[in-house]
Amino acid sequence: MFTLTHPKFAASMVAPALLIALLVPLSAATHAADDATALLRRAERAMGADLVKTLRFTATGTGATFGQAYQPNNNWPKLTYSQFSRTFDYDNAALREEFARGRAEPTGGGAVPLMGTGEQRATVFVHGTTAWNQVGPMAFAPAAAAVDTRIHDLWTSPHGIIKAALKNRAQLTFQGNQARVSFTEPGRFNATATINANYLVERIEATVPNAVLGDTVYVTTFTDYADRNGVQFPNRIVQTHGKVALLDLTVKDVQLNAPAGIGVPDNVKTATERVTAEKVADGVWFIGGGSHNSVAIEMKNHLILVETPLYDGRSAPVLAEVAKLAPGKPIRMVINSHHHFDHAGGLRSAAAQGATLVTSAAAKRYFDQAFANPNRIAPDALA
Repeated sequence: MFTLTHPKFAASMVAPALLIALLVPLSAATHAADDATALLRRAERAMGADLVKTLRFTATGTGATFGQAYQPNNNWPKLTYSQFSRTFDYDNAALREEFARGRAEPTGGGAVPLMGTGEQRATVFVHGTTAWNQVGPMAFAPAAAAVDTRIHDLWTSPHGIIKAALKNRAQLTFQGNQARVSFTEPGRFNATATINANYLVERIEATVPNAVLGDTVYVTTFTDYADRNGVQFPNRIVQTHGKVALLDLTVKDVQLNAPAGIGVPDNVKTATERVTAEKVADGVWFIGGGSHNSVAIEMKNHLILVETPLYDGRSAPVLAEVAKLAPGKPIRMVINSHHHFDHAGGLRSAAAQGATLVTSAAAKRYFDQAFANPNRIAPDALA
């Protein structure tokens, strides 16, 4: 097989310069894909990824609540994780994350108990393209808005990235003495993984769709690798968005190939996005049926909608249902109560329909900047 490599990597992969000059112009894309595959196979063996069907790690550390800043443009609120674990089931494209976390600063949202009053305990899942949550002893609840980020978390794990890059025919480039393999998980994320001269994954930069921010970049770094039950696994994992660490974990334990048991609950399998409209006064309707609610208000020649939450998958049917309440009257204004992402995730849908968005003065510039950044990987209504 013809290969292109950097001199820092194994000599067996180096091709003569004349052969490179003759063959690259003929089928450069094919050769780049072949070279990435050869490199990834070496990384797969070095890290033990070929041995991994399932993997569970436990950790402690710190982090932040994404999308729940106290004020627009503030950093995400800081958290402390007393317990954290992730289980990856690569054969079934499934992930389970369990955590106990508390506030490390007094302000910000995210349903975390007030500082000093306890921890938030939850388990979150994805299986294929279905996501769901369990908070404390409560029943399983669908979490469709979280699918993209959880698929990202599954396939940007240390061994998952190797498997995903091989599946998606990654392309190879070099930066200094490091190899970089890049690929797209269609409709979900783009990723570039940096692999060092020992064939260990050091860094992953990934772009993921976001209902508020548009395409959003996450960087995950893995350091201090050690042999864990026959596979290489990092002792420290850090994931950042911008300059803020969303996770900074110290790994405590790794379990290999134990049964994962991540099955989609029946109530999640049959869940649909349900929208109800209950008249509460003349010209006023409570819009429910889901985890987040809205209110529709009829005016002389138009409608006002208070809140378009979560993401297109919720806001689009809400907008459609509200449009039926007063035929001939368009939705001209959508009022956003505050900037937290669960309440702002449907604003792009409203803007796509031509509605004027009403928000706080502090949030206006923030949303102007966010909505100028499109979702290209998975185009939304606004794109």
